[in-house]
Amino acid sequence: QPLPLRLFYLANVFRYESPQAGRLREFGQAGVELIGSSGPEADAELIALAVEALRTAGLQEFQISLGEVQVINGLMEETNLPESVIRSLKKALTQKDLVGLEDLLIEHQLPLQKREMVLGISNFHGGLEVIQESRKLTSNQRTIQALDYLERVWSSLIKLGVDSFVRLDLGVLRGFEYYTGIVFEGYSSDLGFPLCGGGRYDNLLSKFGYPCPATGFAVGIERLLLALDNQNKKQ
Repeated sequence: QPLPLRLFYLANVFRYESPQAGRLREFGQAGVELIGSSGPEADAELIALAVEALRTAGLQEFQISLGEVQVINGLMEETNLPESVIRSLKKALTQKDLVGLEDLLIEHQLPLQKREMVLGISNFHGGLEVIQESRKLTSNQRTIQALDYLERVWSSLIKLGVDSFVRLDLGVLRGFEYYTGIVFEGYSSDLGFPLCGGGRYDNLLSKFGYPCPATGFAVGIERLLLALDNQNKKQ
């Protein structure tokens, strides 16, 4: 088929989880994949579609948290720490455990300046000012290039009219190693876990014999229904 491909699915997914509210071992998932298209416009298209999906479902109060994995990967390069330690640092970031993150940085005797750099950038939330402030804290080219790309995605989101639903969060990593660029998660004010999530995964399809850029996201059906139910109860 000619590229790009815009695909969707609705299916049950199975993960090895500790079952609790909103976190099941078997759950419904609706997702889309944009295959064969790279660049900020493609990523912004997926984020805008996530916004529209949540709005169409009836959700009124929600926010998309947007990050870029290469921002953190660049910072990790600067630490010169062993790969096993970097994995622990990323796990703490994924779990939003900033206290654990700082403890790890202190435990492995990272110099104060680099410690403040990692903690500062990973804790930035907001609009375009997040990118501007982050540039002041590091000269790592990998991180700078990722920040530049994020700024281009943000410009595309403004053109699509969905920037008011999006907040930059440079600590967003997601729990999967295959992401190569932007990553995002959708939250409502009523739940403490993401309703949807996704990002760019340009290297994944090559592992299956089909090198091709790609980006996508999925919505957790049960989580979305739970958020809708909570918001309806408040009205």
